[in-house]
Amino acid sequence: MAYVGAEGPRHATVAIVGEKPNREDVQQNRPFVGASGRELTSLLLQSGVSRSAIYITNAVKKVNNFDTPTNLEIQAEQLTLYKELASLPNLAVIIPMGSAALKSLTNFQLDSIGSYRGSILPSFIGIKMVPTYHPAFYMRGEWRFKPIVRFDIQRALEESTSKTIPKPSRSYCIAETRQDLLHMWEELSNRVEYISFDIELMRGRYIECIAFAKTPNVAYCIPLTDGRRKPYWIRPEDEAYAWKIINAILTQDKIAYVAKNGLFDCWHLWRHGITVPMDNGYDPEYMHRLRAPDLPHDLGFLVSIYTKEPYYKDESGDWTLQNRTIPDEQFYIYNCKDALTTLEVLYELRDDMEQWGMLDYYKQRVQRQWSAVMDMRCRGLHIDAAAVRNVRTIIQTDIAELTAKLERVAGWKLNTKSSLEMTKFYNNLKVNYDKTTTGKPRLDVERVYTYAARYPQYRDIFHNIAELNTKRTLQSGFLNLVTDQNNYYHPALTITKTVTGRLASKGSDDGGPQIQNIPKSLRHIVIPDDPITDELVNADLKGAEAMLLAYFTQDPLLLGAFLQKKDIHRVRACVIFRNWTSTELPSDAMLATIKIVCDKCAADGQKECNHSERYLGKQGGHAMAYKEGVRRFCQELRKRGIFIDEAMGKTIKDKVVSLHISQWHKDVESSLRLKSWLVNPLGRKREFYGLLDEDMLRAALSWLCQSTVGDITNAAMVALHHEFQTNPNLQRCRLITQTHDSVTITSPKTARAYLTSALNNAFNQPLLIHSRELLIPIDITSGPNWRDLK
Repeated sequence: MAYVGAEGPRHATVAIVGEKPNREDVQQNRPFVGASGRELTSLLLQSGVSRSAIYITNAVKKVNNFDTPTNLEIQAEQLTLYKELASLPNLAVIIPMGSAALKSLTNFQLDSIGSYRGSILPSFIGIKMVPTYHPAFYMRGEWRFKPIVRFDIQRALEESTSKTIPKPSRSYCIAETRQDLLHMWEELSNRVEYISFDIELMRGRYIECIAFAKTPNVAYCIPLTDGRRKPYWIRPEDEAYAWKIINAILTQDKIAYVAKNGLFDCWHLWRHGITVPMDNGYDPEYMHRLRAPDLPHDLGFLVSIYTKEPYYKDESGDWTLQNRTIPDEQFYIYNCKDALTTLEVLYELRDDMEQWGMLDYYKQRVQRQWSAVMDMRCRGLHIDAAAVRNVRTIIQTDIAELTAKLERVAGWKLNTKSSLEMTKFYNNLKVNYDKTTTGKPRLDVERVYTYAARYPQYRDIFHNIAELNTKRTLQSGFLNLVTDQNNYYHPALTITKTVTGRLASKGSDDGGPQIQNIPKSLRHIVIPDDPITDELVNADLKGAEAMLLAYFTQDPLLLGAFLQKKDIHRVRACVIFRNWTSTELPSDAMLATIKIVCDKCAADGQKECNHSERYLGKQGGHAMAYKEGVRRFCQELRKRGIFIDEAMGKTIKDKVVSLHISQWHKDVESSLRLKSWLVNPLGRKREFYGLLDEDMLRAALSWLCQSTVGDITNAAMVALHHEFQTNPNLQRCRLITQTHDSVTITSPKTARAYLTSALNNAFNQPLLIHSRELLIPIDITSGPNWRDLK
C-alpha cells in the first residue's frame, strides 16, 4: 500500500483537495504531478498564482489501486483530511476537485460536482469551499470545460481574502390575498425597465405559479395551485383576478421582458390568453447559446458563472410525484429564485456580450426572431388527417410484408429490435457484428448498413432489416402527431439552439415529431390553411453552402461554375469521374455525361436519385471540404444505399480537395491558433473551446458556411413575418416552418406575385467575401402540400 502526502505552505489561504493519487504521484510521492498536475500548475499560473503558494492534498492518500475512490475509501480518510485542513491557520477557502473531494468535504451530503461546481459553500469543517471539476475530467475529452475550471479557481482565489461566505440579499413576496396581488401590480408597473418572469408547470402543461422580478433582490410570486396541485385561490373570481394581474404585468409597453428559455414560458402563457411582447426583450439562455455555444446553457450553470447564488435547483422537490413533497412556501420561493437569478444573469451576461461585441448582433438578429417563431408555433401546421390515415395503412402493410420476408429467411418471426433474437440471427449467418459495451449487438440503422457493406452476399437481407426498422420509426415517431381540434400541429421551436444559429424544433407537448426532420416522403401530410384556395410556397437558398465554399476558398473552378451558372455538382463529378484537372470549366458536352439518375432508378421511373455520379459529386464536395474523414463519409453514404470502399472514398477526397481548399483549411487553422474566435460574413461570432485538433477544425470550417446560411434564412424569416403583418396584399400569408436554408409559407394562390416579390426582397442579403460581392439566389416552388412543390 502506497501513501502520498501533501505539499504547500502551512500558512496558505487556499487548499486544493483532489481525489486520489495516480501512478506518477505515487512514484514521486507528491500529489498532482502527472498530466493532471501539469494542467493544475498551468491553470494556477493563468489565474496569476504560483503553485508553491497553494496547499495541495487528496481526499484519499492511501493507494491500493488506481481506480476511482470508493465511498468506503473516502470515509476511511475523512477524519485525517479534516485534521489536516484544520491545522492550516490561515486557510480561507478550499477547492474540492472532483466528486470524491466534494463528498468528503460535505460528509456525503453533496456528490454532484456538475451541479455544485462554482458555488461558494460551507464545508463540513466550517471553511468555505468552491468545488470544481478535476482536470482529469476535461482531459478525457471534455476540453470545453477547461475554461470553467479556470473560472472556478479564479473565483476561489478571489474568495481567499475573506473567511466569510457571501450571502446574496434576497426577499420573496408571495401573494395570498387580492391586496397582495394589487401591491405586486403597483410595484411592477412603476418606473420599471426590466421584468423577468418564470413559470412552473404541473405535468408539463398547467401553470402552478409564476414569479416576477424587477431587480435581483426582490421577487414576487403568484401561486395558482397548492401542494396537492389543487386551485390555490378558493373563489373562482379571485383566481380570475390573479390572471388579470398576470396579464397586466406581462403586457406593458416600453418594458424589456426577460425570460430564460422564454419561448417555452410564452407558449404556455399564450395558451392562457397572454401574449408577452418579447421582440425587444432578452433571453439569457439564447444569449449564452450565442456567447458560448459549446457550454451548457441551463439556469443552474448560468447562475454558477454569472452570480454568487449557491446551487439551488434541487430545492423544487420531486417533479415525478403526483403531489409535492416540499412545503408550498419552499416551492414558491424556488420559483422566485428563478426569476431573480434570471435577471441577475442577464445584467452580467449583457455586459459580457457587450465587451465581446456580440450584444447588438443578439438584439438585432436573434431576439428579433421571437414574434415570427411564436407565430409559427401558436398557429401551427395544417395536417391532412386523411393522408395520415392512408400513410399509416400503407406503412402497416409494408411492415407486414417486410416482416414476412425476414421470417422466411430466419425461420421464425424475427424481432429486429431484440438483442437476443438478432444475436441468434447474426450467429446463424456467421456475421461478425459490432457490439455494445455489454456485448449486445448494435442494432441502429447505420450499423445495419455497415453490415451490408461488409457482407455483400447478405446485402438484401440487411437492407430488409434497415427498411423494416425505418418503417417502424416512421410509424411510431412521425405519424403520431397530436393535433388540435382543427387538425393543426404545434411543434416547439427554439431560437439559436444549434451552434450554427439555425432554428431548431422538437415535438409538441402533446406528442409528435420535430417538424424539420419529417422525411420528404411524408411531407404531403402538411397542407395549406385552406386547401381549396391556398397553396404552400417554399423558398430555398440555391446551392448556398457550395457557393459560400467557392467564395471562402477562392477556388477558380468552383467560382467559375457559379459565375457562369453551371451545375457545381456536375463540375465536381467531372473532377471525380472524368479526371478533369484544369481550373477551366469542363465543356457542356462533358457536363452532360454526368448522370443525375442511375440506370436502376431510371428504370423505376425516377428523374433523380442518390446513387448517381452527380449526387456523389455533391456529397463528396461538401464532406471533404469540411475535412470529414473518409471512413465517416463512406458510412454516411451507406445510409443512402450507396456502397463504396474507403479506397474510393480517399480517391474522391484527393480529387475534390483542391490546393485552394487546402489553403482555406490552413488559413482557418492559423486564425484559430492566433485567437479562438471566428466571425462569419454577417457578423456572427463564435468562440471555440478545447484543443485545436481535427475535430475542432472540421467544426470551424462547417460553421463558417452553415452559420452564414442560417443567418440569411433567419433574417428572411423576420422580414417576411413583418411583411405579412403590414402588407394588405399578404395578410393571409404566414410562415409555417423554417429549415436551415428555406422557409415554407401558406398563401392564397391569388397572392403569388406579391409573395414572390416579398421573398426576393427578404432574401436579398449581399455578402462581401474576399472583396467579392455574393448574393445567393433562391428557388421558389409551390404546390398543394409540403412534398409536391414545383
